[in-house]
Amino acid sequence: MLLLAFVVTSLLLSTVISWLAIMKNGFFLEHHHKMIISMFSGSSIGLATGSMLAILYKGDLYASTISSMVTGALIAVLFCMPLGRDHMLGGLMSGLMGGMMGAMVNEMVPMAEAYELTKIFTVLMISSVFLYHIFNKAEQRVTKSWLFKHLLLFFFLTAAMVGGNIVTKAPDFHSNDLQHQHIMD
Repeated sequence: MLLLAFVVTSLLLSTVISWLAIMKNGFFLEHHHKMIISMFSGSSIGLATGSMLAILYKGDLYASTISSMVTGALIAVLFCMPLGRDHMLGGLMSGLMGGMMGAMVNEMVPMAEAYELTKIFTVLMISSVFLYHIFNKAEQRVTKSWLFKHLLLFFFLTAAMVGGNIVTKAPDFHSNDLQHQHIMD
C-alpha cells in the first residue's frame, strides 16, 4: 500500500512541477525539445502507472492492461498539456504504449521483482521533470558547474529511489506462484 502512495504522490508532484516549469521556461523551449519531453515523460508515466496497476490487478492481464493504458494516457496528457496540442498527442500515445508495456512486464515477473520495477519506473518518471531545465539551457556549453549540477541531480534521484525502497519494502512473497512453476514429465 505504501508503494501505491509513493507512485501516486510522485505522479502528482511531477505533474504540478511540469506545469510550473512550463509556466516559467516553456516559451524558450524549441519544438524538438518539447517533443523529446512529451515522449520521454509520456512513456515513463505510462510505465510507472502500468506497473503499479499490474500489481493491483495481479493475475488479471486484461484488466491491468486496459486500466494501465487509459490511466497512463490520461496522466500523460495532463503532464504534456502545457507543451501544446502536437506534443500532448505525442504524450498521449507514449503514455498509452508505456501503460501497456508496464502492465505486461509486471504480469510476467514475480511480485517481488514487480515492486522493484515499479520503483525504478517511478524514478524515471520523476527524472522527466528535470528535462525542462536541461533543454532550457540546451545551447549552454558543458562546464564544471553544469556537470556538478547534473551529478548532484543524479545523486538526488538515487537518494529518492533508495528512500522509496526503504519506505516501501515489498512483502515477502514465496515462490509458490503456480504460473512460475514448471512441471517436467
